[in-house]
Amino acid sequence: MTDNNYKAPESLLLDPPEPELPERPRNVNIALCLIGGGLLVRLLAGLRFLQEANFQIESPWPWAISIAGLVLYGVMCHQIAHGRNWARLLLLLFTLVTFMQLCWAVGYIWRRAPDMWEMLFTADYLLGRVLPMAINMAALHLLFFSSGDWFRRR
Repeated sequence: MTDNNYKAPESLLLDPPEPELPERPRNVNIALCLIGGGLLVRLLAGLRFLQEANFQIESPWPWAISIAGLVLYGVMCHQIAHGRNWARLLLLLFTLVTFMQLCWAVGYIWRRAPDMWEMLFTADYLLGRVLPMAINMAALHLLFFSSGDWFRRR
């Protein structure tokens, strides 16, 4: 009686489950908090700028691009939290582009418009651009040099 035609098949009908990620390292958690803090600083600087303009927007496109950038950073944080290496590389690329923009602005003002030099030291520019970039650089250091091989493909 070993041939039972009414017995359920023993093979898996579903795809095998993906292997679970090991526990997220502490440095990755710190980096995610830093990136989230940088996003919060950018959001608060944008709201302060809107408040100074009495919440009147001349052109909606720069604000739409800023909001899309904040959403993209949020998606990258989510993907980094799940161990996706492409999100970490995209964060590196965006931070390098932001750093190059800062270097270009400093060089341009230094060479061509020295009367605008104090614009780089306003609270809006420092809090809205420079501080989030510095925070992202610290987070990238933690993600690339202190996270071990947690982002390695399994």
